[in-house]
Amino acid sequence: MVRMILPLIIVLHLVIASLLALKLNLWVDEAYSLHTTGAGLRYAVLQALHFENQPPLYFLLLWAWRQVNSSLFFARLFSIGCSFLTLLCVARWSRHRFPNLHPALPVAAVALNPLTVGAAVDARSYGLVLLLSASLLAAFYGGFWALGTDKKARVAFTVLAAAALYTQYYLAFLLVAFGALIFLNRRTQLPHYLASVAIALAAFVPMIFVLMHQLRVASASTFAPASAYDNAWQVASVFLRFVFPVPALPHAATVVLWCALLALVGLCVLALRRHGSADRFDLTAITVLAGVLILTALTIFNQQITARYAAGLFVVTVLAAYAWLYDKDRERQPAAAALTAIAALLSIVSLIQIYQPMAKTGDWQRVAAYIMQNEKAGEPIMIFEANEALPLAHYYGGLNVVVPVPSALRFDTYDVRRNVIGSEADIGKALGERNASAAQAWLVTTDYCKWLTIDFHCDLLDRFVARHYVVKSRRTFFHSTVRLLGRRGAAPLTDTQRGEFAPRG
Repeated sequence: MVRMILPLIIVLHLVIASLLALKLNLWVDEAYSLHTTGAGLRYAVLQALHFENQPPLYFLLLWAWRQVNSSLFFARLFSIGCSFLTLLCVARWSRHRFPNLHPALPVAAVALNPLTVGAAVDARSYGLVLLLSASLLAAFYGGFWALGTDKKARVAFTVLAAAALYTQYYLAFLLVAFGALIFLNRRTQLPHYLASVAIALAAFVPMIFVLMHQLRVASASTFAPASAYDNAWQVASVFLRFVFPVPALPHAATVVLWCALLALVGLCVLALRRHGSADRFDLTAITVLAGVLILTALTIFNQQITARYAAGLFVVTVLAAYAWLYDKDRERQPAAAALTAIAALLSIVSLIQIYQPMAKTGDWQRVAAYIMQNEKAGEPIMIFEANEALPLAHYYGGLNVVVPVPSALRFDTYDVRRNVIGSEADIGKALGERNASAAQAWLVTTDYCKWLTIDFHCDLLDRFVARHYVVKSRRTFFHSTVRLLGRRGAAPLTDTQRGEFAPRG
């Protein structure tokens, strides 16, 4: 029966992820993935580099995967497959490094964590990032860290390192942390490690100029600058949630809960300080160094700090926590079991909180169904902000035209500032003469009017609607709202009337 615990945990993860992948609607980032991989191979590469502003490997793999089946669910199955392989990798690594610890314990902490589940049900690169990071860790220990190093593991590490650089740039910091650890503790292996990394970097050379361009684009984006302290707190919060996925709570309650959890862990560490795993300092050093490098990069380029950017350090962070609680001299591991119980409980509460609406941002499948059930021909559908027209169009197959406000999404390069309404005239221009004269129209809006420092100017849209329409009905969905509007008067907007809405100066 004990042997069945690990397979049951993995099956539980796969069932949860598959059901969510089947039920949850497409959201805008996934819509980008489907668009990027929905044409030819060359198009997928160019869009990955210039629109997604990311390295291309994930999109190439997804493009090939979708040649079998182009559905959203099948695209998500690729991510689910990555999460499945990640769990197998964690189980195998745990067996080798923690021989007295049942591998089901760390696997459960990884499998139920909202980050893993979220990556599995998303047609984005994060599932592949988790797999590559776990595989890199295993290959690093096998090829450079174990007493009897394996040449095959070194070759695997070289290939995985190149794949990592072509998947997410932040994984490079994991390679730097590995190198620093070898320099400090295994210098005899340093030439072998440097040779492997050099080969991976040589394979990455074609991406250097693209990366420089992408960095310029990223640094030119308008983000809210934060202090070093604020950024450090955000990064620390991300890493704490890797181990303890605390659900959304009032700030004070979150701080108290984290303090209690850390105190509990501290007591366990003190109790086991003489018997812990030899890997505890190594894994902690990798986590801290790579975390500092990510913090530095995000601060320099004023990028938003989220768990997904640091996803490549999730597995090593969780394993570091278990290394501190592992008692190599005991067959039973009560501290590790307690950590798993706490992490699993917090994960379940968080998952219920996150997926209780059974929808991703926008709830576009239900929005489209609602409009199609209630619309009549000649009722244009305005949607703001404009990028959300892409996931809505995935489900909408009704009678009317979808009008992104203030303009349709352009796929040459990504610039969210194009979605800012400059004046009411932009809305009239987006509608056009024919749509502006319709007796009724639909307005679909998201719940946000700003993104970091960028103001989309919902106030101008509200002013335009109040001036030209009356709201006949209103329906709220998950992070979106649908309104049926009736035109004030039958006369269409003239050019002169549109001129009234020009910016005053």
